[in-house]
Amino acid sequence: MSTHSLNVTETCGPVPFASGTCWYAIHTYFQNEKKIVTSLQNAGMETFLPVTTELHQWSDRKKRIDVPLFPGYAFVRMVATVENCARVCHTPRVLRLLGSQPDMPTPVPDAEIDAIRLLTAKRVGLSPHAFLEAGQKVRICGGSLDGVEGVMVRRGNDSSLVVSVNLIHKAVAFNLQGYRVEPI
Repeated sequence: MSTHSLNVTETCGPVPFASGTCWYAIHTYFQNEKKIVTSLQNAGMETFLPVTTELHQWSDRKKRIDVPLFPGYAFVRMVATVENCARVCHTPRVLRLLGSQPDMPTPVPDAEIDAIRLLTAKRVGLSPHAFLEAGQKVRICGGSLDGVEGVMVRRGNDSSLVVSVNLIHKAVAFNLQGYRVEPI
């Protein structure tokens, strides 16, 4: 899989059938995200499934397992041709590609995917968070997360940064303690 810089100049807009590659959100059956990603990767497509590690306890043991950060969703990077959209949609356990109109997938901005990729790679203790449409948008200045943008939320004395994927109305939050932020 390729990595993308946070200073991406290409912005994918809602184009019926884009000429360049963009990220698209896939709505999946619950607990089938990993199988779908594997199927699409085996078909030669670039995918992204953000995961977080959780401690699960059974009666006889405890184990850390990777679980999807956004249950029921995965991402694919492709040129939105009729053929590619059909290939994704005909993958077993895929419900649909998300879009504003039927048969027209809507691209997820590269900056949103890049931010989620960086946060999952740095293992900064992500937790699911309610999707926010309003709030103060901020950018982290300096450090290993320099340039990550999101919405700052305060809970008591704690400040968190919420990074959203707007198309699927999902978000993650992490504690901002030790990070310097600037308003956007």
